[in-house]
Amino acid sequence: MTELEKSAQNGQAVGFMLIKSAEKKISVKGSPYLDFVLSDKGGEIPAKMWDYQGSENEYNAGEIIKVKGQIDKWKNASQLRVERIRHTTPADQVDMSTLVATTDLAPEQMLAEIRATVDDFTDEGLKKLVTKLLDNCGDKLLICSAAVRMHHAMRGGLLFHTLSMLRVGKAVCSVYPFLRKELVYAGIIVHDLYKLKEINYAETGLASEYTPVGGLIGHIVGGGFGFRAAAAQSHAVGTGLKHRDVYLGIAKGNGVGLLGAEMGQQGVHGVGLGDVLHAHIAEQGGLTGTAPGAVLHFREGCLRIQI
Repeated sequence: MTELEKSAQNGQAVGFMLIKSAEKKISVKGSPYLDFVLSDKGGEIPAKMWDYQGSENEYNAGEIIKVKGQIDKWKNASQLRVERIRHTTPADQVDMSTLVATTDLAPEQMLAEIRATVDDFTDEGLKKLVTKLLDNCGDKLLICSAAVRMHHAMRGGLLFHTLSMLRVGKAVCSVYPFLRKELVYAGIIVHDLYKLKEINYAETGLASEYTPVGGLIGHIVGGGFGFRAAAAQSHAVGTGLKHRDVYLGIAKGNGVGLLGAEMGQQGVHGVGLGDVLHAHIAEQGGLTGTAPGAVLHFREGCLRIQI
């Protein structure tokens, strides 16, 4: 049952709703009406606004509206007969948590924890790069989901996913102290940031579909381009990072590996957090107590050792 239905008084309801679908139709009497499906975090409800005189595209899927109307029963199911409707304004200060699934942690709190980790980096070049990549995201990072449907498809899901992975990465580094933890943390923090360009997001912060760039390039390789741009913008390469050595997850001398891509004869290839640990452990000659070349595989929270 929708929150709108729960708050109704004698069948009269007023509140903010998310449009799931909207279509202008003609009734059997020949008069125009709007046929909606509206939703909030409690569920969905069909709605109709009879004798509608507005334009066909005035109200569209993904928009948030304020409605007032009567909740009736039609074929044993609730239906909202809309009497008044309008678009929302910033003055409404709509609480999105009443409309869509949201994370339990406040976005500002999650971002603050991530930035605090970056601020503690001792590698100034790495700090500049990651800070620049976070800054480039803007306010979208506070609200957007992590995926269209596969995981953390909720408002604030991208931040929640990133912070959760960062906490796991810190736990892994405490078990394997020879890892260069700042590399691991940086790889985790930036590994999905390009999703903000890979995916189209609605006003609610939920993903709707992939962008042309997202469909053709994806967030892994696209993240590599974003990494190169941030390196140039932040002038981090001039602080000790060797541009030719910047390829994901491999620390060479003064070079630092991040979520990015290397341009070469093999083309562009993207590498993730697993490769950060993979390469770094290989550089150390394997895990303590195991044969040289042991590989630690770490993907989205899964950890296994391959000898």
